[in-house]
Amino acid sequence: MSESMTTIANQTAIAAQNLVGFDFLDAAGSRWKLVFRNVLRQRSRNILLGLLIFFASFVIVYFSQFLEGVSRNFSQNMIALASGDSYVSSVTERAVDKNIFDRDYEYFTLSPEFYAHLAAMRGYASLSSRLEFDAKLVMADDSVQQRIMAFDLATEPKLKNNFTFVEGRMFHSGEYGIVLPVDFAQRHRIQVGDQVRVLARTINKQVNLIDYKVTGLFTTANLSSWFDHYAYLDLQVARVLVDDKGALTRLNINLKQGTAPDEFDKAVVALLRETKNPANPTLDVTKWSEGAVLFTELTAAMKLSYAIVIFIIILMVAASLAFSTMMNILERTKEIATLGALGAPPREIRRMLVGENLVLAAVAALSGAACAGIVFLITLRIGIPIGVKELSGFLGSSRFYPAFNLFGFVAGLAVPLVVAFLSSFIFAGRAAKLPIADAIADR
Repeated sequence: MSESMTTIANQTAIAAQNLVGFDFLDAAGSRWKLVFRNVLRQRSRNILLGLLIFFASFVIVYFSQFLEGVSRNFSQNMIALASGDSYVSSVTERAVDKNIFDRDYEYFTLSPEFYAHLAAMRGYASLSSRLEFDAKLVMADDSVQQRIMAFDLATEPKLKNNFTFVEGRMFHSGEYGIVLPVDFAQRHRIQVGDQVRVLARTINKQVNLIDYKVTGLFTTANLSSWFDHYAYLDLQVARVLVDDKGALTRLNINLKQGTAPDEFDKAVVALLRETKNPANPTLDVTKWSEGAVLFTELTAAMKLSYAIVIFIIILMVAASLAFSTMMNILERTKEIATLGALGAPPREIRRMLVGENLVLAAVAALSGAACAGIVFLITLRIGIPIGVKELSGFLGSSRFYPAFNLFGFVAGLAVPLVVAFLSSFIFAGRAAKLPIADAIADR
């Protein structure tokens, strides 16, 4: 028997073996038997392809949980420590000042009537009053510009607990004390116990000068890249400095869980109009996210980078699956044509070839998503240590914790399957239409 006849006989035997028990009138069960068996025929190639799909699914799933963790950690810190769910302040140029910490706010006061109506609104939880202003710290041989933030220790325990003292302590409520960033104090040779004079503009556009005792030198745990740039005073003491018992530069409003922020903010704006104080500047209500445009731009850039990486991975998977399908068809031309010659409809041949890639993609994607889920649970429990102070301050912890994102798991499973189907459908369709003459061609 010639070599070509032997090849034809072998391919025919394989095709005939594949057709054993294959009923084309009720082909689903038999088709999948063939699919699973054919997946195992090209083990080396399919293992490599499976590893690539596994990696793609793992990256899609886990890094979506990573980005969700970054977003939630930062937003929770911003709301709890810096801005509330929304805040009342003088109108600012949001297009220019993209960061709540970079904005210059004007002094204002609110009437008891405003506070009473606000506390009665549905969804209201609590308030955090803030004073932020530029001042000069006057010492024996120097005077330096310093940003001041004043807050009420009694109503802001989360902010109070954000401080880590290198030396000394936090000032007491009502105490004429000041706490300074440790880097600032070392740079200007200031020690705990020293007296510094704070010179600031009052609410009546005059100046006031008050002596304070340095009670502590600190770093902050959360959002440190911004909070470490302030010196801190007690709120009531700072109001003496600016010469107004009710002075504010920002009023943070905290809402109960489930409250619709848009509707609540509209009601606050209406309340501000009803209780308007002619001495106040024009006031506005700003959502926390609008006060952190810098952050939203950063997270948008991170999400774009994530999308680009995923797109590149998808292209790699699609190209690999297409190449594997073409090679599979070239190697099995006679077998595929013989199946047609023995009565297999083109659609069944196409389904069989597409099904082989779908099975491979499904097994690999499920494995990748499961592995990503395990890693997610581990890192959710123990966290990922962060050695860079600026990054740990930005994320709000010395350890990073991801957060559950259902979309990531769905995408990690669906994307490989869709790519596998699309990348193999066209080639499989062409293969299913191979002429019967190819079954006996001498190649």
